[in-house]
Amino acid sequence: MGFVYTDRGNWSNFLPMGFDGVFRGASVVFFAFLGFEMMATGTEDSVNGARDIPIAIAISVGGCTVLYLLMALAVTGIVPWNTISESAPFADAFKSRGCLWMAIIFAPPDRANDPHSFLPPPGIMDTIVVVQYSMSRTFVVLGRMGLVPPVLARVHPKTQTPIVSVVFCGLLSAVLALFVPITQLADLTSLGALFAFCVVCSAVIFRRYYQPPDVPDNMPGLTGKQGAPLWHVLIPFLSIIGGSLGLGFSVATNCHYGVYIAMAAWWFLATLYMWLVLPVVFVPTKLRTPLFPLWPSTGVMTTIFLISSLGPTNWARWGYGCLVGVALYSLYGIVELIYNRIHGPPPPIKRQQYDDDSVPGHQGDAKDLEADPVVRTAQE
Repeated sequence: MGFVYTDRGNWSNFLPMGFDGVFRGASVVFFAFLGFEMMATGTEDSVNGARDIPIAIAISVGGCTVLYLLMALAVTGIVPWNTISESAPFADAFKSRGCLWMAIIFAPPDRANDPHSFLPPPGIMDTIVVVQYSMSRTFVVLGRMGLVPPVLARVHPKTQTPIVSVVFCGLLSAVLALFVPITQLADLTSLGALFAFCVVCSAVIFRRYYQPPDVPDNMPGLTGKQGAPLWHVLIPFLSIIGGSLGLGFSVATNCHYGVYIAMAAWWFLATLYMWLVLPVVFVPTKLRTPLFPLWPSTGVMTTIFLISSLGPTNWARWGYGCLVGVALYSLYGIVELIYNRIHGPPPPIKRQQYDDDSVPGHQGDAKDLEADPVVRTAQE
């Protein structure tokens, strides 16, 4: 319907805000892509995660990219880009053209004085469901590991769903939505997701090249090669981080193009050094990263680059949030340590919902767990 009301004259003056506006917009619009990584948290719920999860992620990201491009093209065709509403772009755009029935579909629910605002935006409802699913499964894993209260890892014996984690995540999301403006939530969510992706990419690089001394020799995935010393891995690894930070902040502060080239070269040479010099000590048997280490190193660079464009205000808010999280986690750790010293450590929480071969679609998962030396050692 958007293309029916399109005025081609609105598509003139391409890139009005320049490339700085593109980078700034990409770092915020990245929030719209959140959800594809959450499918990875549901690997345990899939029949063949090693095959299904990568395919599902590729299809979802590709499909969302095409849809978002078409939506951006449609809304900028209906109204000029500088008149697009920030709170309800499609609803106001269709209202300006007299198409009220489409405005009713897209109208946000927070407009109490608007008679066409009784339906919530479908995108918000979809995002809520996906985020709740992912967060609840994440807390289940953290509860099993003892990083959060074990009650969050409890699974209902009949429905096989983490009811406690679902309720907790729902209440937490409701409190944040009640007291924090949506624009600040979008920026902080994008920054948090980018930071998480950066950590994951960094962990993939570091794990492939460094083998901790306490890892069993019979752990699946070990290549048998002699690993490099820790400092030998840290120097190029930190160089990748430093080059990415330098590139991002040099662009954010409008430095000379020579600085861009120098920072990009620093990042590339560090990546090339790890690729050609350092021995790979671990290769996953499933869910391997292609073009290693170029692909995860590029992920580190792009995520840091986008984080740098979010501005110091969001960096400060994110830093305060991290400090609060560290304080709460430290407090919980101290309380848990004192409790364990008095009453003894609690027994490990088993993955009861997947340890039974009778669960449809998960035959063999219990055998895989028994074959895993890390899980077997923890259970013993």
